[in-house]
This record gives sequence, C-alpha cells and structure tokens, in this order.
Amino acid sequence: MFSKPIFKQSIRSNWKLWVIITIVASVILSGFIMGYDAAGYASIAAASEGTVFSNILSSMTSLLGSLENFYKLIAVILGIVYVVFTANNLVVNEVDSGSMAYTLSTPIKRSSVIFTKSLYLIVSVVLMYAIVSVAGLGASQLKYGNVTGYAITDDVTAAADVLNVKERYLSERLYLIKEDERAMREAAVARNMDTEAYAIYLADAIKYRSYEEAAVIITNERRDRYAGDKDMTKDDIEITTDELVQNPAMILESNDALAAGARVQGGSINDYHQFIVEEITALELKKNADAKATTNEENKDTETQTQPQVVVTPDNTEHLLQAVVDSTSRTLGIKSSQISDNLTLIKDPKA
Repeated sequence: MFSKPIFKQSIRSNWKLWVIITIVASVILSGFIMGYDAAGYASIAAASEGTVFSNILSSMTSLLGSLENFYKLIAVILGIVYVVFTANNLVVNEVDSGSMAYTLSTPIKRSSVIFTKSLYLIVSVVLMYAIVSVAGLGASQLKYGNVTGYAITDDVTAAADVLNVKERYLSERLYLIKEDERAMREAAVARNMDTEAYAIYLADAIKYRSYEEAAVIITNERRDRYAGDKDMTKDDIEITTDELVQNPAMILESNDALAAGARVQGGSINDYHQFIVEEITALELKKNADAKATTNEENKDTETQTQPQVVVTPDNTEHLLQAVVDSTSRTLGIKSSQISDNLTLIKDPKA
C-alpha cells in the first residue's frame, strides 16, 4: 500500500508551502505569547461589553483564553489553507499536468498512490502543528518560565531583585519572600496590591503549591498500592490538588507527602503536620458553621410558613376591627363602646 518513491516525490513538491505555513504560524504564536498584555486585553474586553465582540474579547483576559482564540482563528485558518493547496497539488495539478497518468502507467497500484499521498498530507499536518506547539511552549518558557517549572510572575521578579537571587530559584521557594519585609513590599507593588492583601495571596499560593506537591506523591503511592486491582480506575487512584484542598487529612497518611509539603512551606515536617491539622480544624469549623446557618434558615422558613396569614377583605373588615377593639378594651380595662367612639385609643402603647 505504501510507496516510498511517491512519498518522497510528494515531499519534494510541497515542502516549500509546508515550511512557509509552519514558520508563519510559529512566529505569530510566539509573538502573541511574548507580547501578551493581560491588563491591556482586560481594558479592551471591558470597553467591548455589550457588543458582538464581547464574547471573544472577554476570554482574552487570560493567556489560555487568548491561545484558545488563536487556535480557533489563525491556526485553523492557516491549516485549512495548507490542506486545500496541498491536496490540490497532490492530485488535481498532477492530473492536469499529466504526471498522474505517468505515475499510473507504472506497476504501482492506484490504491497505493492515493494512500501514500493521503498519508503524506496527514503526517505533514500533524508535524506542522507539533512544531507550532513546540514553538509556543518555547516562547512561554522564555517569557514566563512555566513549562519546566513554576511560573515566574512579576512579583517573583521584583522580589528576586531585592533578595539578589535567581528568579527560577525564588519561584520554587516563595516562602523566602515572606521572610523579607522589603521583598514583600516590592512584590506587592508588582502585583498592584497592598502588603496585607499580598501576604494573604502569597500564603494561599504557597499552601496550594504544597498541596500540588503532596497530591503527586499520594497519587504515585496509590498507583503502586492498587497496581493489580482491576476494580480501581485511573480516576479512582488519582488524587487531585482540589481534592486535598477539600480533605487535607489524606496528607497526614503519607510521610513523603508531608515532606514534600514541608519543603514548599520552608519548614520542618512537624511544622507542616501542625499546619495541616489546623487546616483540618478550620474546615470542620466552617462546615459546622455552614450547617448551623442552613438549619437556622430552614427553621426560619418553617416558622414563616406556619404563621397564620390574615387577609383583609371587604367581607371581614368589620369583624377584624371589632376584634381589635375588643382586644384593646381588655388591655386598657375600658368599655368597647368608648374605644369605638375614640379609635385613637388603639394606638396606645399598652394596646
């Protein structure tokens, strides 16, 4: 089915177009990532609210959302252009020029010709997008350093200058920022936050990162433990970071997970163990408070529903007024006739 000579001939005939499209897509994607400005896109998205472009621009306030739009528009369009021109060149042009007739006059089967040319088209498209993806990952690594490690954000860069350490080194040890007051101030300014708000943000970031490291350790341990268990699926075995956020008690069951989390926190295993215990206690208190609030709300709704509802209509107006007069009479100790003659007595605080 596969013909090596035809495959080579397809490469020779179409490599220039493939190189041009691949380079153009890679350059556009890399330039887009390197020059991405979240604040700028956020202002554009805010200005476009209520217009036909609001849905597209609102997703561009994050880099991933912008890349999604890139692949929807530019990458797909360039890919379609390449497929249309290449498919036309592989078959139609050869038929018009007579090259196809010459090829079919050889002992090669027609099915082999079509299969080989189709295989070339598929392989070239897959290879094109693979190279474009690698170019995008390279640009992301150069700009943000988040491909092979943690992202190097503006606050990390500012703090690294203060602490006189490499950005990559500090991105893996965020706790060093907390230990230096000046680094905290500069990092907060870089994040456009006050110091107190940034301290809360940094603590949450370190905690979440420690959960990420612990989740990897726990998942690996569970893979080893359930390696021969066919009843356990991949999702059952894997422990995600969000699951640890909801149930950090799982970390206490693994010494390696405690050690990994302690490294991120910059403390000892005992310190991190105590930190997890406090997190568990805080979650339980919050859960109990939420349950109590829900119960109180349900009781309040029940009381409201059980209270008698009095509807005033033209038919019962006189009866209701007489009931009020009688009640006031008993409270004030005077005759009902006196109250009927002077209804202002109903406003008496005692009544």
